[in-house]
Order: sequence, then structure tokens, then C-alpha cells
Amino acid sequence: MVNPALCTGCGICVASCPRRLIHLVPEGPDAHVLCSSPEKGAAVRKVCGHGCAGCRVCVKLAPGAYVMADENLASRDYAQPPPENAAAVVAKCPGKCVRVMGGNAA
Repeated sequence: MVNPALCTGCGICVASCPRRLIHLVPEGPDAHVLCSSPEKGAAVRKVCGHGCAGCRVCVKLAPGAYVMADENLASRDYAQPPPENAAAVVAKCPGKCVRVMGGNAA
């Protein structure tokens, strides 16, 4: 995880991550999906206690703000405004991979 207090948004960490797990996100508090694994839920949970299981809870609670990046991974659509019910999305995420974070990267 990138420390938002130290992040300048330069993108060096994104370019240097060999597994392409780091992404730049808009600055400011928002509920981000902190998982980049495209694997199915069971495979993700074997290696990570906070991975996206692809359950679509966030998509159901805040359609448009959250989308399925592929069949197994939810993502935040930053072209859409933050959902008004972000706290509910964070609370209902079974993998606890949706979290409110500030800063430039997650």
C-alpha cells in the first residue's frame, strides 16, 4: 500500500510494479477498491484476507460508481462522482477491500 502522505502522484511506483498492482487514483477521500487481482474469489482469498471476491455487493449498492473491471474484480469508476452511500459500501464489502482512503494512490 502506498502512503498517501508521502505520495506525489508521479507514477513511478505504478510503472515499476512488476505485477501491475498499483494504480493512481484521484486525490481526496473516496472509497477505493484496494484489490487488483483478476483471480476468482476462492483463489484470491487463499493468498489475501482482504481480496475482492467478485461478489458485486459494491456494484449493487452504488451502481455506476463501482463496476466490474472483469468478471472477478470490482473497481471504482472515477468518472462518476463518489457514491453518497460510500460508508454502506465499505461496511458491506465481505473482503473489506473497499476502503475510504485519501491521497493520490491506493
